[in-house]
Amino acid sequence: MNIYVADVDINATAENAAQAKEKALKEANRQALYAVINRISTADTTSMLDNLNDNQILNFIREVSVVSEKTVEARYIASLKITINAPVLKAYLTEKNAPISILPETNIIIIPIYKEDKAAKALLWEENNIWYNTWLDNTVDSGQITFHPIAKTENNQNTLQAEDAIQLNGLSLDSIRRNSGINEIYIAEAIQTAKNIEIILKSANAGQIFSKSYPAETPRVLETAIKDIKAEILKRLRQQAKETENAYNQLTIVFSYKTLKEWADLQKQLKEINVITKTNIDAFANHRVQISIEYTGTLDALKDKLALQNLNLFDAGNFYVIERLP
Repeated sequence: MNIYVADVDINATAENAAQAKEKALKEANRQALYAVINRISTADTTSMLDNLNDNQILNFIREVSVVSEKTVEARYIASLKITINAPVLKAYLTEKNAPISILPETNIIIIPIYKEDKAAKALLWEENNIWYNTWLDNTVDSGQITFHPIAKTENNQNTLQAEDAIQLNGLSLDSIRRNSGINEIYIAEAIQTAKNIEIILKSANAGQIFSKSYPAETPRVLETAIKDIKAEILKRLRQQAKETENAYNQLTIVFSYKTLKEWADLQKQLKEINVITKTNIDAFANHRVQISIEYTGTLDALKDKLALQNLNLFDAGNFYVIERLP
């Protein structure tokens, strides 16, 4: 799933069908933009959009595709696929100093273990594992992140048993990784007691990371637990992405200029870019200067910051070139 694409279901009524469609499309554009920002930023960033009118929201929309639609009297019902203009959105968020944390595309395997009480046998592949069946009915995704229960293949069933998963058996889990090609594996254990459902979440790489108790009589308690597990894993992945973004990186850049003023202007602009932490001049020759910069965050984020200064950065092989946009 493209992180800048949102699937939106819309249902609107108005005085007539034409007005209902117009109303629905405006609302769908806003919903799509909110959905994309929720994937790459924070709730506070989303609230910034509340002050934008429909025409301003339209500036962020690149494409709207109709999956299905129908009109019933003065009602418009449709399923739409809306693509957000990524450069425009990233430039807007950068200008507003809003945090941007784009998660890489990740598939996550959930191993759902269920116990009918604390002393009962741990269930995984058995048909009466209601926790596994609930995951099957609630496969979820969030932008680039997809969660799904471990597949009931013959190979997986021969490789992994419930107790192996609970004990984070390295040999068994490594085999699952190799067979699936997926490194992100989590063990979600649900334990039924007289009054509660105990949920324990473990990462195959890092051990236990989350636990919570839910009153057993809570409506759709297992579905609620799945939402909480998803949120916990997303928080963990965002933290990892943030640590990556805050890491220091280095680039060698060549800039060609006609006058010394052009070079002086570039130096001033680079100093105004907050992700650039250090600049060194390596060499001058024939109206070209080679510089080394240190910066925090991703290369795409750096390019976005430079674009706001009317500068373009591109890969020339062994070094990068910076040039002024026309």
